[in-house]
Amino acid sequence: MKWIRKARELEPDHVDAALMEIEETSKNPYEQEMRLFELQQKAEKQLREQGYFRKASIGDFWGLIETRPYMRVCQTYVGTLLMNRKMRLAAKACESMLRLCKDDNLGIRYTLIHLYGYLEEEQAAHKLFGAYDGGWGTRFPLAMALLSYKQGKEEMAQKYLQMLLNNNKDTKKFFSAYGTKKLGEYASKMQPYAYRPNSIEELLLMLAEHDYVYDSAQAFSFGQRVRFVA
Repeated sequence: MKWIRKARELEPDHVDAALMEIEETSKNPYEQEMRLFELQQKAEKQLREQGYFRKASIGDFWGLIETRPYMRVCQTYVGTLLMNRKMRLAAKACESMLRLCKDDNLGIRYTLIHLYGYLEEEQAAHKLFGAYDGGWGTRFPLAMALLSYKQGKEEMAQKYLQMLLNNNKDTKKFFSAYGTKKLGEYASKMQPYAYRPNSIEELLLMLAEHDYVYDSAQAFSFGQRVRFVA
């Protein structure tokens, strides 16, 4: 906090320092959300005045060093909205981030596809799924399978699960361990700040990051466990 405050004294409009101060000093999730929203609006105003919200820059925000602090604020704001269970607001914030940064360097599309699954917004989910043709990996197929399951579309769910099986060699291992002590044992072996893509580690990370989706539809995962164990 000493250095954060020093930075803010030297540069009162330093967005990253202001973000760090909010994260360190907010007394509760509500206060954090309000302060982040205020900072987001202030940072956006600065960028607009500097000309970064012109058509030429929209879509390339993370590629521009000057816009990265603003995108970090947006990402933190999304996380706070999720924590406060403001799901539609979080989805709108994610959509805005993808409009500003088409390459999605922060991976916000993975949050958005899960939000669409939680909200059962099938059309929006299919549109997002199609926008990343061929780059689906683990997260998109599982999220789409869960969405199809929630809507009673079992054949479609199985189609996405087969896609997941093709992309992630540990799919059967994950579902076979779901609801047992083994899943916790697998999680305990993970490195704290890294994971192997398209492995059980990524599946475990999804379960933790998007608990609001998977905890609310545990029957889906237990159903796959029965299927794969059998």
